[in-house]
Amino acid sequence: MPELADRAMGATHEKLNQFKPLDALTKWLRWLYIILAIVTIIAIVSGYAQADLLSRAIRGEVVTWSEATANETRQTLIGVAQIVLSFVSSIVFLVWIYRSNKNLRSLSAGSLRFTPGWAVGWFFIPIMDLFRPYQVVKEIYKESDPGIGMMDSVSRSYSSTDVVG
Repeated sequence: MPELADRAMGATHEKLNQFKPLDALTKWLRWLYIILAIVTIIAIVSGYAQADLLSRAIRGEVVTWSEATANETRQTLIGVAQIVLSFVSSIVFLVWIYRSNKNLRSLSAGSLRFTPGWAVGWFFIPIMDLFRPYQVVKEIYKESDPGIGMMDSVSRSYSSTDVVG
């Protein structure tokens, strides 16, 4: 009998070793989204500047070559920055989703509907990507709440964490 207890303890220890804190990943994700928001605000302001430049040209006002080139360079740099930041933040977000789901499993959360792979995979399947990612994040949110985790499955499905809509 002690051997069974040792095996169970080993399995529990192995599961806990799979747990990886999300602090650093969450900080990176937060900063990427903040920077992306700032770049987006800059893009909006730059877009208004470009619209003003084009309006002046349409009205027949003189627009110098250097103004047009500076505008084009600015718009290109901002666009590239937005694309790169969007791509990087998407990858970091999907890693965060994967790790969050895997952490819940290593902490023996209730019955999880989605595996770590499918928690990410649903973001790439047409039609399903319209609602499954929401369900994945909702599951991670619900199972991460210690108060809800203690409830039975019926209570969990009707808990106050449900978002209307």
